[in-house]
Amino acid sequence: MDILRFAITSLVVGTLIIGCDNQSTPQGVQKNQLVVQAKEGINKKYWIQGYSMITQNNHVDWSTKDTVGISLLANYQVQSYHDKEIKLNVLADYTELQVRGLAAYPSTSIQTILNKGMLYQFNLGSNQPQTISIQDTALQQGIEATAAIKQEYQYLQFIIAPPFIPATIPLAKQQQIVLDHFMGLNKVTVQVDEITDNKLFITLLSTEQANKLYGKAIINKMTGWIEKMALVKDTQIAGSANQSMRTLLLMGPARWSNNSQHQLIKEINNNDSRYLQSFPIKGFNKVVWEQQQQQESALKPSKGELFVLNMPNAPKQLMLLITNSVGATNNLGQYKVENAKVEQQTELKLLPSPNLDLNTAADNKTINVATYKPILNPATANERVATIKAISADVSFTPYQLETLTLPINNKKEQTISSAKNDFSISITPINKSKTFLISWQNKENVYFDINLINGAKNITVQMIQPTTSAWLTPSESNIINGLSNNQVKAQINFDGEIPNSLEINLLKQGNKAIYTYPVLFK
Repeated sequence: MDILRFAITSLVVGTLIIGCDNQSTPQGVQKNQLVVQAKEGINKKYWIQGYSMITQNNHVDWSTKDTVGISLLANYQVQSYHDKEIKLNVLADYTELQVRGLAAYPSTSIQTILNKGMLYQFNLGSNQPQTISIQDTALQQGIEATAAIKQEYQYLQFIIAPPFIPATIPLAKQQQIVLDHFMGLNKVTVQVDEITDNKLFITLLSTEQANKLYGKAIINKMTGWIEKMALVKDTQIAGSANQSMRTLLLMGPARWSNNSQHQLIKEINNNDSRYLQSFPIKGFNKVVWEQQQQQESALKPSKGELFVLNMPNAPKQLMLLITNSVGATNNLGQYKVENAKVEQQTELKLLPSPNLDLNTAADNKTINVATYKPILNPATANERVATIKAISADVSFTPYQLETLTLPINNKKEQTISSAKNDFSISITPINKSKTFLISWQNKENVYFDINLINGAKNITVQMIQPTTSAWLTPSESNIINGLSNNQVKAQINFDGEIPNSLEINLLKQGNKAIYTYPVLFK
């Protein structure tokens, strides 16, 4: 038994990381308190991602090969809600087990459990731990009798949990409640950070000596259901004073399955040194960008290539490729693929996944416009994928709109500039009247901006500033949690030469109308 499997068996935990689609349920606000509301038959889907690893002497390195993870599209259905007791049926439309190095490989029984369903039962009027059971009695008995599979079932319970806080939450900033026996911890503090018309922002934390937890969640104020959540938990392994199991989970709406900005495996593999080392600003060539966008907008695709990507310890992916005029899109616009169907197998369901960057020669103008993972039984997946010869789909292209702002610089006070529609703002603040300034902005889903879209000065070096979360988190972990909540980005910039009067800020905004839509056959 390797160390990771041993660690899983040592944990008796249930970690809450759930997000929900926008569906209306009865009003959740009652007398300045938020109470969970649920109707029998309500059905919600969530995209769940979790990764775990063993730390030694508090050393955290997510680049290690010994990690185990799971991604799944979970389907939660309210079976009954009576007298503060809620029962939920949980099924998985898609499950992907991701294992690296020496990590224990979960058996296909996990897939079987999720396909047959799990039953969650808990009472909002007490602090009793939730009850989780399997819908299939024979399968439940088999798991209890098989030690290895039982360990994996415990890990599954660790990843999936109810999609709401099982308590009444006061609707007042900085108010706190303490939950007993929650997420495998004896005490978890829930603090209200911010309240808007339709959302509640909370922090969850625990500082037990052997169990630490920190995370943020966004709750739908109308229903009490969690919309998004990110959490890091570190639990000391029983019998070991210097080893712990560290788990990072991210949850959001089902549409996150193909959102490149919300992929946990990508985020945790980012090198933490990006927050510790300075780097130069590359700048933005508007002339080249505009020329390439015009070329891309003139494209009239009718056929493409279907490429089956084989990756170790991962399911096959179906990449839809087209030939364009510039190769990489360089943030020129947004490709959208709709009505994708497998030719001669129209019943086969496809899960949208993030597009991948292609490592091709400079003269190869091939780009990845969509990527899918077929939803198949793991036992027959490879054989079934081999029969997929063509996919038909409608492909559209919507150019990004470029907006340029002028950010004035004053070495005595802060300066702020906003976009024309007030959907983006950026500030620059002097630090100690030197050539060092603090620049800050808030990332938006409909506006693309990063530090390399700044023009107007030579010899600028930048150092990203780690978001403020908790001292025991790594920079990457803090960034994931921060990106879920306020999404505020801060960087320190240094002018090696003369300080200019202003900086040019370039924003790439999502357009509202596709410039073309064509049927394309990929084969």
